[in-house]
Amino acid sequence: MVDRLQPDIARTFLRRHLFDASIEDMLGLAERAVAGRDAALVDDFARAVAAVESTLDRPMPEGALLAMVEGDANTSLDDATEAGARAWLEAVVMRLRAVLDPATAPIARSRVAARVDRARAMTDERLAVAPPGSLRTVYTSIRNQLEYMRETLASGVGPAVADVNRLTLGVIAVREFEASDLAYCDAVCDAVFTFKQL
Repeated sequence: MVDRLQPDIARTFLRRHLFDASIEDMLGLAERAVAGRDAALVDDFARAVAAVESTLDRPMPEGALLAMVEGDANTSLDDATEAGARAWLEAVVMRLRAVLDPATAPIARSRVAARVDRARAMTDERLAVAPPGSLRTVYTSIRNQLEYMRETLASGVGPAVADVNRLTLGVIAVREFEASDLAYCDAVCDAVFTFKQL
């Protein structure tokens, strides 16, 4: 499920960092994040790289990559074709990876646990005031998945690939909260992204 949403994550990243900015502006932000050890922003960029790479590795409907570049990244291409869009996205990923690679070493379990605990605390705050209904069900689903992640971390054993592939909390957070509660959305996505790096 999470894998199917990689194109959505890529589009969100392009809108957030390139719609009103140049590639150089985005790379400058990434460089400052690495230099300032801004782990949350570095993780955001690393997630974006993984999402764009995953998107480029899958069959996409004709015109989808061009729509991402021209629509989500607000960029006009001289070669306004799917091949041109693919080349542009590959170049962005290559340049971003060159900035991030020193900062994307394997992540410490304690750092993952801190991210999971933060997302869990934020979920508990929202769950405590959520009225009965669909929103409460969404928070409960996220909370249950965070609990699984915390128990896995406490066990000292790495997560099974099949279990990781069943985690949907990042997708849910983007779908349900990116527009209305970005801080919470980012906390949940940070938690699941770092967990998947174990």
